[in-house]
Amino acid sequence: MRSPDSHGGVVAQVERANNRIEYSLESRAKRMDALPHEWKSDLMRIWIPMVAGVKGGVKGSHWGGVKSKKP
Repeated sequence: MRSPDSHGGVVAQVERANNRIEYSLESRAKRMDALPHEWKSDLMRIWIPMVAGVKGGVKGSHWGGVKSKKP
């Protein structure tokens, strides 16, 4: 049941406050749901190429195997 003064009544103020809280919680939940996807894409974008670069660098270095010395 709504109060006759829907713009300033206590019921209207409580409803607006509840709607703001609900919206805030929903938007935070959506952001939390998006975090794992962002972390996964960060891993793919940054760390995987770094690991591949280190792995490729190891092949041509001393650590990649014993190289024969030229006389």
